[in-house]
Amino acid sequence: MRDIYKFATRYRLGPFKHDYTIFHMQPQTDAYGNVQAKRSGATETIHVMWTPVDTDADVQMYGRDVSRMVRAVCYETCPIRELDQVEIDGETYEIVQIRYYNTYRYLYARKTV
Repeated sequence: MRDIYKFATRYRLGPFKHDYTIFHMQPQTDAYGNVQAKRSGATETIHVMWTPVDTDADVQMYGRDVSRMVRAVCYETCPIRELDQVEIDGETYEIVQIRYYNTYRYLYARKTV
């Protein structure tokens, strides 16, 4: 690896990242035909740093929910899908959006009630 990559943001923020457990959700249909997401037994781990959602575009998109939301940048291949759940500091968050970019992904999560 070239020395220039040591100064990239993804490497400088490395000490602030932690491992978080992902709980995969599986849709199930009840007797009345309603589809609900239930936790499946499968879990995996991602290594990211969660930060509050604070950009103007996100505030316009999510409105009041922004106060209960966090986001993370995932540079590695994340085994995560929308509606999966992540446990952050003892609170359960649901992945509401994944934005795909060329070399990374933004993960947006909302605190479940």
